[in-house]
Amino acid sequence: MFLRSALLLSVLVGCGVPDATLLADVTDEQAVSLCEEAGEARTYTCEVEGYSVDITLGYEDIEDCQDEESYADDIPEGCEATVGDARACSDAYEEALKEDACVTEMPSECDYFKDCI
Repeated sequence: MFLRSALLLSVLVGCGVPDATLLADVTDEQAVSLCEEAGEARTYTCEVEGYSVDITLGYEDIEDCQDEESYADDIPEGCEATVGDARACSDAYEEALKEDACVTEMPSECDYFKDCI
């Protein structure tokens, strides 16, 4: 669930789709725009006791994003979270990763958003 949230956030980050757009209402065209706006891949590595885990936000190649299954289709009916909510969550999550790549909980900015995925 946590990693799926990170993947969804990397798709939904961007500035071309209005903040007020409900996640459940993101169109295919908007999804492509959000893929493009997710930006280049940024990888944060968590290393603990000889093990490492990479968390990547964004995409190496736009086609990788467009080939992903539509995450908007997975948004539960009745979810009222918006693209703006996802952006706020994503920004806070990336800041948390910069401070500690081993962060295990989503930031409080994600409380409203995470109930929808």
